[in-house]
Amino acid sequence: MSGQLHVVGGGISGLAAAVLAMRAGWRPVVHEAAPQPGGRCRTVRRGDISHDNGTHVLLSANRATLRLLDAVGAAGRWVEPEPDGLPVLDLESGRLDRVGLSPWSWLRPGSRPMGLAPRDLLRLARIAVLPGRRSVAAAAGDAPGLARMLDLMAVAVLNTTGAAASATLLARVLRRMAMPGGTRLLVARTGLGPDLVQPLADAVMKGGEIRLGRRLRAIEQADGQAVALRFGGGTVQLEAGDRVVLALPPAAAASVLPGLPVPTRFAPIVNLHFPHNGEDPIRFAGITGGIGQWLLVRPGMASVTISAGFEALELPGETLAARVWPEVTATTARLGIGLPGGGPENACVVKERFATPFQDDAQARARRPGRTPLRNLALAGDWTTGLPATIEAAVVAAGQAVQRLGRPATERAGTRMADATA
Repeated sequence: MSGQLHVVGGGISGLAAAVLAMRAGWRPVVHEAAPQPGGRCRTVRRGDISHDNGTHVLLSANRATLRLLDAVGAAGRWVEPEPDGLPVLDLESGRLDRVGLSPWSWLRPGSRPMGLAPRDLLRLARIAVLPGRRSVAAAAGDAPGLARMLDLMAVAVLNTTGAAASATLLARVLRRMAMPGGTRLLVARTGLGPDLVQPLADAVMKGGEIRLGRRLRAIEQADGQAVALRFGGGTVQLEAGDRVVLALPPAAAASVLPGLPVPTRFAPIVNLHFPHNGEDPIRFAGITGGIGQWLLVRPGMASVTISAGFEALELPGETLAARVWPEVTATTARLGIGLPGGGPENACVVKERFATPFQDDAQARARRPGRTPLRNLALAGDWTTGLPATIEAAVVAAGQAVQRLGRPATERAGTRMADATA
């Protein structure tokens, strides 16, 4: 018997683990508690209107994710909306800049973020190499332009303000951004559901299985390994050759593996989606000086993201939409985009209270869980890697989990026989 691979959790990390495991010779079974796969990356339906639960972007430095998308035939569904630099509108001054995403491009004044002085670039390089155990704001010191830019980056990437965010974690991002060709910004052409989740799920179904409505209640253990998975609808007994990838959020993982060290503080993300009747091309822009931070405009939908949105989290949806809509129209007007039929009254507000772990210095130094807490079980999930909690971290974690579990027994035996007869 070759053994069965059970992937618990059908978010991006779980689906990625299943796809990668198939390439290693496994026939995976994905167990997902929700009625649909995708986890925190999902498409939400309200009547005839569908939208992503949040705006998720990729950079060309996210190589693990791009390789996975290419493997499932979905790489072409991610497009680059702003190849000439990211438009950033400062609502207070009315200034619209085109900002380069690569730190190397900031050597040119026209591509430099607003307020970033040439002397700040040397300090930025030192932070990337030697961040120290301190906050992003402390690392920026008394350079206001640098502090402003790093705060924007910390909120965007770490979902934590610069006053609290770990300089160590942001430095990892800066080093990746400095990679040649690593800062092309990509967004899903249609949405996360059709352009990310569904291609992964379709690939799994070609050689595996996805079981929905399967919430894991407990993992039965003996002699340092998992022997059974107890779901709400029944128990799966594990055979000697079986393996498990546990790709659950931190609290859910800790509930079935008591004593597992997991993050306990989280930061929210709030997203607002404004339907409209426009057919303009896909655009992406940054916003400063207001409530919203990022604006993604697709035909039929304009979406605003508010990272680290603790204040926005507590506002009624109608109030928040009314305050953010003028920011949307101000930005689209400067970009020459029309939003006919749009307005705050039709907005859908999605609040993710526990979107990502709080990425402060304590989290950067916290003891991470062992990747294989049981001999036949490996952890996955964006919170297990030490990278910022992103799609890329979820895919990297999936690859590491599959690598730790190895190949099925028959695959290993076949390899040894082939070696012996070669």
